[in-house]
Amino acid sequence: MEEAMVRKSLATLSNTADGRPAAQRALQEFETFMGFHAEILKLSRHNSNVRSLALSLGRKRTLAATCEERLRALQQLLAKRDLSFGVR
Repeated sequence: MEEAMVRKSLATLSNTADGRPAAQRALQEFETFMGFHAEILKLSRHNSNVRSLALSLGRKRTLAATCEERLRALQQLLAKRDLSFGVR
């Protein structure tokens, strides 16, 4: 049920003398629930952000390692080339 509908239903219930105490208790419980719900959403977003960051860092490390490997290969190739030019 949407929050607005719950609040409207509890407001309607609290308009009667018999329903007022129950509506007040239900509203308190609902407020507690909404607080937990908000905290869960916040933690879930934080968890998603942390997971995304970890994935990005992992990809960055992989790409950096690939670049370093190719750079080393290029340096070795250039070093061999310089040696062969010096032999002439």
